[in-house]
Amino acid sequence: MKRTRRILDIYDSILVRLAHLYIGSLAVNAAVPETYKENPFYYVSGFLAGAIGRTLDHISTIPGIKLINTKKFKEKKMSSQFYETNIFVGKNPTMKKYILSAIPQDLILLGITTCHPNLGYSYLSEAFITHINNKRKTKDLEEELK
Repeated sequence: MKRTRRILDIYDSILVRLAHLYIGSLAVNAAVPETYKENPFYYVSGFLAGAIGRTLDHISTIPGIKLINTKKFKEKKMSSQFYETNIFVGKNPTMKKYILSAIPQDLILLGITTCHPNLGYSYLSEAFITHINNKRKTKDLEEELK
């Protein structure tokens, strides 16, 4: 039952993120004039939006990764309550595993957001929501570990 719930949570998380990216992409695409899309700075701005979004995600995820690797976390057996939802990283990754899986993800994301800047803007807007959620989860975890 727990495994099924985790799969559903991951599925829901992916669907929400894809919906944000799609809606944001359509909005930006409609708002940006075609002549602006010929400007190279448009593509640079997409790269920067993706980079800032990814940085926000890392800033809010790393404290949680550090907490789930503590002895207290393992002693209290809290892995079913608090876990990483990124399917490429795993449920309770070590910092090394997180960094090693984040590098290729970052490179792919930056390539995509450079080629399609509207996805970079969408990702940045979604990253703020992710950042707030990660901070809240980390705070909850800190309180549970006290």
